[in-house]
Amino acid sequence: MNYELDPLTDKMPLDKFHWSKEEKALIGEMSDFGPLSRGQWWLVDIYKGFDYKGIFIRSHMTDNVECFRFVCNIYNGTGEDKEICGWRFSPVNVNCKVKEVIIYND
Repeated sequence: MNYELDPLTDKMPLDKFHWSKEEKALIGEMSDFGPLSRGQWWLVDIYKGFDYKGIFIRSHMTDNVECFRFVCNIYNGTGEDKEICGWRFSPVNVNCKVKEVIIYND
């Protein structure tokens, strides 16, 4: 199944992420991606006709775009104090050099 790249979909800029060589992960903070005018503006449907959410990241060096599927929320605290503090994503392309994307809710 191939993802569909919508030209109107916001692409997150690669240069806003930090690279973790050990984890082969891109790590970013939500505030680096601008104000949320439409909720989580960067989280979109990645497959037409299916309810798979994800993000697109565009390289500022090559202009290539990679798609990452939403995996899970990252929580901090327990019980009533439990809050979402981030999100994990995995690459759709199995050959992608990035093995995980983590975005923290700062």
